[in-house]
Amino acid sequence: MNAKRWLSVFGLAAILFHATGASADDEGRPFDNGSIRGSYGFSFSGSVLVPIPGQSTPIQVLVAAVGRFVSDGNGSITEGSRTISINGSAVLQIFECTYQVQSDGTGTASCPVFETGTIETFSVVLNTHAKELNFVATSPGTIVVGTAKKQ
Repeated sequence: MNAKRWLSVFGLAAILFHATGASADDEGRPFDNGSIRGSYGFSFSGSVLVPIPGQSTPIQVLVAAVGRFVSDGNGSITEGSRTISINGSAVLQIFECTYQVQSDGTGTASCPVFETGTIETFSVVLNTHAKELNFVATSPGTIVVGTAKKQ
């Protein structure tokens, strides 16, 4: 493909992406913490590095989970629960989170998990007028990606 044609295709794709991208909620307002309100179902999968007592190198274990949470629209997630499979063993876990959403639909979340005493952190992007959230773990040693959808 010649350079002019490639630039035209790229320019059209950029315009379409911008026109259809999630830059506002259903009422046309910029995103904020209130954009995430109500019940969401989610799933994620990936891997986590787990330290082994007496060994200097942690081992990598596979994880996958399904669950739900309720967001109050003010930066708090409550009633969080998930069934997580850790290397093939399923466990029910309860969590709460605090989150912050920027006007462009990106955000962060910090989630203490009661059973483990750990705090998991995530980067989030709101899509489809905040009816869907994509997220990736940002905690060290964790490679997890997932999606949450409004119930």
